[in-house]
Amino acid sequence: MKKRNKAEVLSGQRIKIAALLTGISLLLLSGCGNKAQEAEGSQVQTDIAVTATEQTAAAEEQAETTDPETLDYAYRLHITINPEFRLYLDKQSKVVAVACLNQDAEDLFSETDLTGMDVEKAMPVIIQQAVAKEYLADGKNITIDLEKSTESGQADTVEQVIAAAVTEELKEQGVDAVLELQDAGTPVIIEGTDTGAGDTVLDKTDNTGNSANSDKAGNAAESGANNAVPENGTTGSGSTTNVSQKTKCSACDGTGICQECKGGTAPCKRCGGSLWETCGTCGGSGRQTCPGCGGSGVDATSGTSCRHCGGSGGNTCQQCGGSGGKSCSICHGKGVISDDCILCHGDKKCTVCGGSGEL
Repeated sequence: MKKRNKAEVLSGQRIKIAALLTGISLLLLSGCGNKAQEAEGSQVQTDIAVTATEQTAAAEEQAETTDPETLDYAYRLHITINPEFRLYLDKQSKVVAVACLNQDAEDLFSETDLTGMDVEKAMPVIIQQAVAKEYLADGKNITIDLEKSTESGQADTVEQVIAAAVTEELKEQGVDAVLELQDAGTPVIIEGTDTGAGDTVLDKTDNTGNSANSDKAGNAAESGANNAVPENGTTGSGSTTNVSQKTKCSACDGTGICQECKGGTAPCKRCGGSLWETCGTCGGSGRQTCPGCGGSGVDATSGTSCRHCGGSGGNTCQQCGGSGGKSCSICHGKGVISDDCILCHGDKKCTVCGGSGEL
């Protein structure tokens, strides 16, 4: 066998090393290309996800900022308690949108969605939430202004439904509040007659000028002392206008005085007007039974006179010192409920009507 010289051996080794390096380079280039493709694909997927999220957020923002006035609604109720808001109803009297007009309204509806609910069911929910959040209490007013945006539908029917639903829920909640229902700014309510919390009577007028009053059940309201006379009920043509009616205050029966203290004349509940507060320990006698002998006057052990009471069976009352009582600590010598009245605190006026005797 022919032996290769040293130069030939080195040349062969160089060729092998070059081939090996070429193979390694190709492998590295192939791996980098795959990683680049993977990175590019991942970036595309990320871009798609971000775009979808942005589109969803934009759609939600657009839905939240949609102006309810652009919706197809038949009735709009502007309601003021302390919260102030608008309800938009369709022709079937279902709520299609709620627009909050102040922060109290935002709070009122923070956990409540009325959308799709009949107004007959929505109004009690509103009353319940307003009472629960302490926006609505005795003596407060609920103003509801109804406006009709289309010629279809019967506004009178909607008014009756709203009045009935509100007054019924006020009775259920035990809240004596006043409902003021208006038709495009014109009052159509006679505030409740003296029959209980929250009663209202719709006041509609026919073409002859005769008032056709009916209660929330649709029955004719009786005329009498409790039904108020319109303050400005007629126009120059003789027709009657729809005006807000005032009735006798049911809390004070029209007297205008506080019913707790009767205008500062009710006898003090502690002394009954006597100015003297009887001792609760001795009942006014000034003496109390001896605890040593139980009132017998005899020592049970020795049979002799009780050493605690000297045989009398009683001792001077420790509570009143034998006086039997003291000057009344409630009325302080007045004999009547006045400054200490839990309702008016000395004002002596009815806290519901403010002393006017009317609502």
